[in-house]
Amino acid sequence: MLRIIFLALLVGLVTFAHAQTPNSKINDKADSILSQRGELYFTFILPKSISIKTISHLISIDKISEKKVYAYGNRKEITKFLNLGIDFTIEQQTPANIRLKAISKNYTSWNQYPTYTQYDSMMKHYPIAFPSLCRLVEIGKSISGRSLYFMRLGKNPLYHMKKPEVMFSGCMHGDELISYILPLRLIDYLLNNYNTPEIKALMDTAEIWICPLANPDGTYFGGNNNVTNSIRYNANYIDLNRNFPDPQAGDHPDDNDWQPENIAVMNFLKLHNFSLSANFHSGSELVNYPWDTWQKTHADDNWFQTISHQYADTAHKYGPANFFTAFNNGITNGYNWYSIQGGRQDFVTYFKHGREVTVEMDSVKIVPENKLDQYWQYHYRSMINYLSAVNYGIRGEITDKYTGKALKAEVFVNNHDFDQSQIFSDSLSGMYFRMIYEGTYSLTFSANGYKSLTIDNISVSSKSQTIQDIQLEPLKENITYNKYFSDVKIYPNPVFSTINIHLDSPNYNNISIVIVDISGKVIYSEKIRNNASEINIPFNDFSPGLYFLKINSQYQNVVFKFIKQ
Repeated sequence: MLRIIFLALLVGLVTFAHAQTPNSKINDKADSILSQRGELYFTFILPKSISIKTISHLISIDKISEKKVYAYGNRKEITKFLNLGIDFTIEQQTPANIRLKAISKNYTSWNQYPTYTQYDSMMKHYPIAFPSLCRLVEIGKSISGRSLYFMRLGKNPLYHMKKPEVMFSGCMHGDELISYILPLRLIDYLLNNYNTPEIKALMDTAEIWICPLANPDGTYFGGNNNVTNSIRYNANYIDLNRNFPDPQAGDHPDDNDWQPENIAVMNFLKLHNFSLSANFHSGSELVNYPWDTWQKTHADDNWFQTISHQYADTAHKYGPANFFTAFNNGITNGYNWYSIQGGRQDFVTYFKHGREVTVEMDSVKIVPENKLDQYWQYHYRSMINYLSAVNYGIRGEITDKYTGKALKAEVFVNNHDFDQSQIFSDSLSGMYFRMIYEGTYSLTFSANGYKSLTIDNISVSSKSQTIQDIQLEPLKENITYNKYFSDVKIYPNPVFSTINIHLDSPNYNNISIVIVDISGKVIYSEKIRNNASEINIPFNDFSPGLYFLKINSQYQNVVFKFIKQ
């Protein structure tokens, strides 16, 4: 009852019910709101004749309470929804007035929302105050030119260490403000409590990256001094959490171009090898784990359920009665709740071989400022515990048996991994971090140009580390490819410093050699002419990462060999 009263005090709802028929036009009330805000917040009762999956692929569902669906839509999405002929009610939020005040100079006041300028100043302040513990990285700009920041926290923040990388981000939906403030406060808390044993151990053993504000244009839709008029979508009125490549629906599941905010994140992810991550939201109270896009479960479903329960159980302990108990006592498989496509959770977990969950921090979107500290107390221990989970499971260093050089290699759990659940070691350090449910496993390690190695009977206990270093032996014979058009993956850092390509005949002419980066950009090209039989390609100046080598020829059977130097 207390939470119902609290929600009523926070949000005044202006409702406007209007029955719709197929192909009907957007009514005047909805049209006015869409013209002002670019998005419409509305509710409807889920009909028996239409599946929630069908509806969720047309509009942006916020939450489902019993059979009542809360959703957002831009003008294009609302037009498609109207064709279903479902009666709906406009729920235009009118939050309590929030006066944005100046944050105290020492950044210790957390009972208020910052202006955008204050947020920008805070993020720039921390590396000055804690130069040995954090580094600020701007990964790009929003549509309106606001900075997209990640703070890197941990010991020796300027150097890439042999530690797992963990990522937190908040406020991808601009009106879900508790998911903005709590990650921001977490940065402050970790830095100011580094000398405590628990925080020091965490920051010394992991690289922690936190982006408190992933959608600044949505949060500050009403201007840099106003969060009251925040919206869910970005400045193009696109839901960023439906705008990522999807394992099932492909590159553009929402039929929109990738948004600048998401392009910045995808480019950022290319430079990192995150083992664990979380995407913070609000609108319900639960941890949502993969998959969102399809019904089948993840290979590590039991592990996902375990860490989700750990987050929820801690929130239960420090929160009020009935807090964080939505769906299955605070956790749910995404598809079982409602299916979405283009979410970041599935993108990171499938395409980046990571482990990401979506944490819905509270059912209230804009929490009153005098309640912000209470929500911090409800959540911060769960957030820290989740970060610590990256240190449990199987880990080790993968190197060349003879040179000791670090290798980027695939780590595959036999009779377990599927749907891209395998992971890869870091290209710079050779370290891998395979979080997994307790048990005994067989792992196979493989890298381009090396013999695969299988290790059986690797035992994992709950909340413990199993160290398994690996040395891979180079192939005795050169790797031979026999293709008309080749598309060979190469990892120049540090698998190859030079590639020496030998052709099987000196009589070939006009053979084109091209190397492209992961985005498809050509970074090297050369033609072999005058009956040349070999070419050397130096890799010393290439940035770390994945590249594709292509050899195009008029000949049907070009045989070439890599020689590692």
